[in-house]
This record gives sequence, structure tokens and C-alpha cells, in this order.
Amino acid sequence: MAQIIEREDLRKILHKWQAAQLTSKQVHEWANSRFATDAWDAEDEITNEILSRLDMLDMNLLVPEDVPTLLQALSFENGLLADALQFLESYEANINIRERKQRYANNPLYAPFCKQA
Repeated sequence: MAQIIEREDLRKILHKWQAAQLTSKQVHEWANSRFATDAWDAEDEITNEILSRLDMLDMNLLVPEDVPTLLQALSFENGLLADALQFLESYEANINIRERKQRYANNPLYAPFCKQA
């Protein structure tokens, strides 16, 4: 039987990341070991969506400054996945990716995704 990842589990991880008690690499590894595996299931669709984003945080250049937005998305009630997605996508559309690529180009976790096109 799969273990359940609850919203509260994600909140704890996000708060630790924001407080620099976990590195981006540690958050990524935590999410990677739980997302899309038979051993773990997400509590609901929104939890799964945030877990997915943490699993791909290196590719999407998510960093601790994004934590408040991820926490806000977790506050959407179950059944409001479309609203949560719209909220996240709106935020992500305003991220200055060029600046992030420059800032994290030397970080081993993010560097493979920081190549300027």
C-alpha cells in the first residue's frame, strides 16, 4: 500500500527550504523520490501538482523565493485544481527566467538548465 503525501508534508518541506534548513538539491531529491512512484500517492490533485513542480524544480528554475507562491497554491481547496493551476501559471509567466539563468548558471543543480538560447 502506498504512503500518502499530505499538503502538510509539503508545507513543512517548503518552510524548511525557505528558511534555508534544506537546500534546493535536498528538496528536489525529496520530491523526486516521491513523485510518480508506486510507493507514494498524493493526498489530492493540488498536492500532486506542487509535488510535481518540486520534482522538476531544477528544470523550471524554482528557488526558495518561490515558496510563498507554492504555499498559496496549497491553500486552494480540493476540487479547485484549475484555479490553482491558473494561479501558478500566472506567477510563473512573470518570472524573469533570463535573470534566473544568469544567477544560477554556476549552481550544479540548475546549471544544466541555464544555458542561454
